[in-house]
Amino acid sequence: MPITPRFHLSQDENSIILHISVPHFRVSSENIQVVITDDSVLHFSSSPYLLVLNFSPHRFAEQADEACAQCEIATKELVLRLRKAQEHDIWENLHLLGQLVAPKPAAAEAPWLQKVVASTERTVEDIPTKDTTSAFDGYGFMNMFKNIYETLAREEASWLEIPWNSLESKEERRRKRIVLENDSFDQDRYLQDLDVSDDYIYQNAVSFVPFWTETMEQQLASLSLQSPAQQFSNQEQQDLLSIPYPIVPHTTKFSSRSLLMGLLDILFAYVYDHLTTDGEPTVESAWTVTKLSALLSCLEDWSQDNVETVMIFSCRRTLLYPYLRNTDLACLCWQHVSKILLNIDYIVRVLLQLRNILLKTDQYHYLSNQIWIDPYLAWIQRQNDALEKDLRYLSFTVQKTLNNWKEDPSAFKESLQLGIPELEQSLNTSEESEDDDSADSVSASSEEENDRSGGEECEVRSAGEAVIQRQHVSDVLLDSNIKESKLIIVKNIL
Repeated sequence: MPITPRFHLSQDENSIILHISVPHFRVSSENIQVVITDDSVLHFSSSPYLLVLNFSPHRFAEQADEACAQCEIATKELVLRLRKAQEHDIWENLHLLGQLVAPKPAAAEAPWLQKVVASTERTVEDIPTKDTTSAFDGYGFMNMFKNIYETLAREEASWLEIPWNSLESKEERRRKRIVLENDSFDQDRYLQDLDVSDDYIYQNAVSFVPFWTETMEQQLASLSLQSPAQQFSNQEQQDLLSIPYPIVPHTTKFSSRSLLMGLLDILFAYVYDHLTTDGEPTVESAWTVTKLSALLSCLEDWSQDNVETVMIFSCRRTLLYPYLRNTDLACLCWQHVSKILLNIDYIVRVLLQLRNILLKTDQYHYLSNQIWIDPYLAWIQRQNDALEKDLRYLSFTVQKTLNNWKEDPSAFKESLQLGIPELEQSLNTSEESEDDDSADSVSASSEEENDRSGGEECEVRSAGEAVIQRQHVSDVLLDSNIKESKLIIVKNIL
């Protein structure tokens, strides 16, 4: 079987320079074959290497494949310089190697995909919320997959919160998920995490500077002509080449909306784990990301939902499962998601890192790579102006929603449908009652002391000073009924 060699690309105004790593190459001009078909598809072969790159829609000049290859012995590289069809033409996104090696959609697609609508004029807010085309019963990216969990992972797919059943409707699966989430909400744990300002992990998450927060110098460097091919590390470029990209069909307006909502769900789950682990995935990262993403853990369908709905459901799950269950942290994660959406390179890098997290786990989360992450990587690298416009709109909408939540926190917490406003109100009432009881106790104690002193003059101490001196008072248990649930709150009185 031929080997796909490692390579990287650069360009000048007139040529594309292809650097191919060939450590096992035999220096002989007869062993090198370079052919360009359709003016855009490059075929390079030299035993044992084979490389096929599709540069479409860009075009090479006629007889560009007759250029001589230069062999650099020191670096064990072959350097091919190929002339562009148009001089002074800058080819963009050469660093997105997935779009060069990924297979292209066939001309004749399945009947359910034949109705393709160009999405170059509208933004995502104009995309219909109901499907006008017929889609077969499946799951994963554009419902492309069937029978994976039924045949390949009968027992292994037990990590799915809701086992797949093709006979269930989307509405029924969502109903089951919401019921399961409501049952999983731990009121005591939520109250414990109301104030996490002194938590070490929270402090690190807030102060952590992720890779998508560019400095001004990095932004200026990205404008360089030679920089696009160097956006990713060597390992990331190798990962982009090694992914078995599926053939991703063209998207309709409806399917584009569904994919964008699903992308929000995945990015949020990744950002939470990335911030709370200081950018270094742990053995729990695969579980955390999968658990926070309803798409990965429940095969949720977001095709009928808007941006705010996805954001609310994602925030709900942060209050149910992970270590830190705090709404401020959830909003911080969405703030970072809005930044990632502004740059496709960031999205690709996030998906690459998430793919490695799911791939290295000893569980069967790798199936999520097959049905979600790999197709997303193929789709996002096949970018166009419409997709970039939709991503910018998503970022704007996320920011707008966060601003609305900041202006009206109570409405935001009410939208989570977990009884949080009532829970916090009960806590405040209990604390006020505790303060009143403490004040009364101090007052009574002072009166008794004055009586015993026989009217002798003594220093009058404030209630606050009396409380401070009582350093060894036992814990007080307060009972409060909230929605038929008994809440035990432990408070230390100093």
